[in-house]
Amino acid sequence: MIHKLYEAISQAVPRNIILALLVLATGHSMAWDAAATEGSLVGNRPYSEAISGSLHPVKVITQRDIELSGIKRVTDLLGRRAFNNFGLQRPLVLGSGRALTLVNGRRVSDSGVDLDAIPIAAVQRIEIFSDSTSALHGGEAIGGTINIILKKDYEGLDIQLNAGRPRGEGADSEHLSALWGTSVGEGNLTVGLDIFRRDEVRDADRDYSRARYEAGGSFADTEGVSSLGNTVFVKKNDGGSVSGPLGDCDESVYTGELTDPPGGFFGTVCGFAYADIAWHLWRRQNDSAFVNFSYPLADAAEIYVEGRVTKEERRLLYAPDPNLFRLAPDETLRNSLIESGNFEGLDESNFPERITVGHRFLGHGNRQWDSDLEEYDIALGLQGDIKGNIRYDGYVHYNRWDYGEDGRTFINEPIINAAIESGDYNLQNPLSDDERHRAAITESSVRSEEKGKTEYVDAGVELDGPLFELMGNKIRWSAGLQIAKEDISFSEENFNLSGEPVDADDVLGGSSLSLTADRRRLSASGDILVPLGDALDVSFALRHDDFDDVGGAFSHRIATLYRVIPNIALRASWSGGARAPGLALLHAEEFVYYPYVCDADTPTPDCPSEQVRVVTSSNPELKPDEAESFGAGVSAGWGPFSADFDWFRLRLQGTPTTLSTQFVVSLERSGRLSEYPGLSVTRSDGRLAEIRNPLTNSGETDMDGFTARLGGDLKTDLANFMLNANWIRITNYERRVGVEAQPGDIPRNRIHVLLRADRNDLSMQWNTHAVTSFWNSTRTKRFRKWVGHDIALNWRNAFGFNWFELTGGVLNIGNEGQSRPGLDEDHVLYTDSILGRTLFLTAKFEI
Repeated sequence: MIHKLYEAISQAVPRNIILALLVLATGHSMAWDAAATEGSLVGNRPYSEAISGSLHPVKVITQRDIELSGIKRVTDLLGRRAFNNFGLQRPLVLGSGRALTLVNGRRVSDSGVDLDAIPIAAVQRIEIFSDSTSALHGGEAIGGTINIILKKDYEGLDIQLNAGRPRGEGADSEHLSALWGTSVGEGNLTVGLDIFRRDEVRDADRDYSRARYEAGGSFADTEGVSSLGNTVFVKKNDGGSVSGPLGDCDESVYTGELTDPPGGFFGTVCGFAYADIAWHLWRRQNDSAFVNFSYPLADAAEIYVEGRVTKEERRLLYAPDPNLFRLAPDETLRNSLIESGNFEGLDESNFPERITVGHRFLGHGNRQWDSDLEEYDIALGLQGDIKGNIRYDGYVHYNRWDYGEDGRTFINEPIINAAIESGDYNLQNPLSDDERHRAAITESSVRSEEKGKTEYVDAGVELDGPLFELMGNKIRWSAGLQIAKEDISFSEENFNLSGEPVDADDVLGGSSLSLTADRRRLSASGDILVPLGDALDVSFALRHDDFDDVGGAFSHRIATLYRVIPNIALRASWSGGARAPGLALLHAEEFVYYPYVCDADTPTPDCPSEQVRVVTSSNPELKPDEAESFGAGVSAGWGPFSADFDWFRLRLQGTPTTLSTQFVVSLERSGRLSEYPGLSVTRSDGRLAEIRNPLTNSGETDMDGFTARLGGDLKTDLANFMLNANWIRITNYERRVGVEAQPGDIPRNRIHVLLRADRNDLSMQWNTHAVTSFWNSTRTKRFRKWVGHDIALNWRNAFGFNWFELTGGVLNIGNEGQSRPGLDEDHVLYTDSILGRTLFLTAKFEI
């Protein structure tokens, strides 16, 4: 449940492992002045000027874009990557595994960046480099780079108050920010404060996730209901299967009896409406402060200090733990089940010695996770010019990221099983007040404790300047050198209520991970831009990263830009890069998790799923993977209008990965496990018991597609209109382990259209964003298409006060919810799909 870890390794292993493993990425380089040269029309700049600059085209999310979006967290702003409202750029489509995020042109750490720790009040703009920047920033940036620029050189006082109110219950939010800046001699001091609060969203608060059932109705017609309330499942001697309630299935606690049990059983089940309790959006609060200080030391030199500190608290709640286990009923329970009449065809002569029970441990209480995060980031640097030609930037940077999470209440499986066998635990009534029963609950209760820490120190210098003149234009160059060291640690432990440690294998559905590792890196990069006349530019860039544990990684890039006529340009690029495997993939102890799988050769939509224990171990022999990117495009402008079309191809080879769990089951059932060394499946009584799924450099990913954009900036007597319409199409996507294609899919089409009108002190903005339908992870069901609309109004100099500004609007006007292909899955397209229709209002006071 660690966001930073999730961002770091989303491409390496199944989603279940993502939340617990750490990755150490490669490379760093200072961002160029490309921020000042947009690769296509974003604001009011002429398109002919935009295409005449850098060969690293960049789209810019401006401060005004951010304010009109109504979004008050950087994670949510960039989390709209499913649509990417601000240009559908490839870094946001390819995902964090192959796109790098920088802050002020620098890595926050080699493990990635926790966007929750960046206060949105500190953000001046966000630059999205849509082409590969691996030769500048390392192989991790083969899909592009996102550079978050923080505010500096501000003078005055800016206070903003924001409130968001969804149509449904929950997720009410408040945001307060204050920015103050002043001159200090010839320098500047800018400080800021950012406070954000948002309530949780409960499953019961949304139509698409709340529990639906009728007592006495069919289980097949329910939603948000589990058959593991208190149900007995019995396999008869004649091969038939029958189920029925364990106890009276009180409707004030359970759903009552439901017909049509899952899994081909005959009879009824005693269900439990877990969606009446569970949350699916954390309750959170973030408090941040930041400072930027700069002071000139001479005419051509400036010292700067940048600092951030963030504290975050979150809470998540789930229903009590369920379990499916086998037991030998004592005589009392056996007679009670026979006399209930719920198990047709069974009597004292043929009732089996062992039964399977699906039970919800209600007496132990709800499961709850409380997490705390603190991040400290500081940089000290010196930048300037040498003889007015060569620019330099030298810096030292430190980042510390601390994470802790306490979870409760979980179950010690051996202890609760023993209490069930002895009769101390009342299986028929988990809410019993009997002293022996309450003692069994106390003795079997478990809490979890996760701790993570990353410390990152780096120092570097960047230089750039002109060389000599060629064909009437200056050749320009840049070079950089960086050293970095990172120490990471992570542990997940379990304790009983007396504070004594509990083995993770004894915890129902438990997982474990322990990691202590460090890495040192030395990186050097260089780039040269050669203008061949006024029409053709060629760029060559190289980078080498030397790691003290996995050796070297090399990246390159060749790019060209040809101006056919002043308003039409062609471009092409070829890039390659290698990314070092993460420290967790190299050094972590075995990681255990419990995904749901279908025990069938080929899964079908109605195939029942069950949890299975999966063990993944690290691999100290992993090597850097390889990536290659190709791109070609055309840009054109005519009057106030502009258009872009870009084709891209991405190839990843040798990525650290595991087979999908469902695919492993299919291999085992077809007798092909021996084709994959280290892969194993263990069964108990014919049921899946454990899967061992090792990490290897066997992953491959192919992605091809194109992006198209139409823009306009039209000035009329009525108003100034701005249009930005984007479409990205994925024509080919395949992920393989070895030569075997893996299940899974991504949206093949994403569309975003933005229309803005400005007149005097008023602005209105309309957003439409959509994705087409796509398969779930097992290709058994499809997520439906998703279309959302937003509107925002901005009033500058409100009520005649030049220091007052109001911005308000409605996000997700159509109240579009999540797309859910099945009861056991959901796909959070982005936060708006959870919040539903949301009203927001921001008051800005600027003095």
